[in-house]
Amino acid sequence: MKLFLRTIVLATVVSSCREPLEPNLDRLDALRSRPAGGSQATQIVDLGTLGGLESFAQAINDRGQVVGRSDVVLGVNFQDHGFLWQAGAMQDLGTLGGSRSAAVDINNRGQITGWNYTASGNTHAFLWQDGVMHDLGTLGGIESQVSVVGGRKINSRGQVVGTSTTGPVPGMPCCGPHAFLWSDGVMHDLGTLGGTQSVGVALNRHGQVVGNSRTSGGETHAFLWSKGELRDLGTLGGQYSLAWAINNAGHVVGSSETASGEIHPFLWKRDRMIDLGTLGGPVIFNDNELTINNRGQIAGTSMTSSGAQHAFLWENGAMHDLGTLGGGASIAHDMNDRGQVVGRSNESSASGFEDGFVWLHGVMVGLGGLGGNGAGAESINSRGQSVGSSAINMLGHRHAVLWSARPVRRW
Repeated sequence: MKLFLRTIVLATVVSSCREPLEPNLDRLDALRSRPAGGSQATQIVDLGTLGGLESFAQAINDRGQVVGRSDVVLGVNFQDHGFLWQAGAMQDLGTLGGSRSAAVDINNRGQITGWNYTASGNTHAFLWQDGVMHDLGTLGGIESQVSVVGGRKINSRGQVVGTSTTGPVPGMPCCGPHAFLWSDGVMHDLGTLGGTQSVGVALNRHGQVVGNSRTSGGETHAFLWSKGELRDLGTLGGQYSLAWAINNAGHVVGSSETASGEIHPFLWKRDRMIDLGTLGGPVIFNDNELTINNRGQIAGTSMTSSGAQHAFLWENGAMHDLGTLGGGASIAHDMNDRGQVVGRSNESSASGFEDGFVWLHGVMVGLGGLGGNGAGAESINSRGQSVGSSAINMLGHRHAVLWSARPVRRW
């Protein structure tokens, strides 16, 4: 059984091609009259494809290098390949002998990590640098993988976090998937919290890792791995918790069931799990997209008291509703150290159109698209450049895009 199927109980696996916030099938007339292009505040660049129909951007570094996946034409079929876009050109990262690959994250040195199929058809994590894709191997099993959800997967030291199937290891439960930290050519097994499975989700520049593990009692708990020690972060009183991101101070953000059965975001710092609350509803949405920056600000998505889903920014002990672009819903996907949040939102309840957004200086700004219905921003760098995908036609085919602030005209 494939690794991602065996670990779905520990981490939600989502595609970069996201479902609409509010489906609306009767849009053709509106689409025909909808203009393409960025908003007045941004300019948009279509990153194209590797020859196929679609592409999706996953991450951008501070140098403006973009990674993701794109269709390539193999015979009469389309397959996904990871790509690096830089200096106006999209480069195919290839595979390790198989048919598919995807680039998930990139650091400021241009090192890339992701997953690919080997010649034997198994999924292996990879590190791409200096034009070469390196197989990170496994923990003794047949597969390894870097998750597409959660925080950073590769840090400035080139360390990579992920999950691998294992073989028999003395002193460790056998033989479920385990979280790993790959460092200096070696894949290290981070173990579990007493159960048989764990998942590595994110890391910081110091090589501290967060993820989720089965306990000896069969529950799923968030963990922090630091300097060889795996620590159970506990819960907010309920049965489970999940960690999704960590900043350079070692502060962890995630989600947990409360004693009353609600699902709340948490901040773990100084040996304490803090309940961040919600926007009035009982749960948060898309908890695997919770993010924390190095200023301690947290972005995510929560249910409001009316039952809607809205992006939020938590800072200084308070959760702020970021609103929408005029419709009923918004979802936060990423945030930089300047507190700029990106995601997607409905433009209006009537049209159902979705647009990517950036929230800055207290205002949510639509990023615009390539003319089709649907756009969403996935990642933002320290310069305020963001990437994601946009529909290009009425059929819903999408291309990876880069949004940048428009230059200010000075008289």
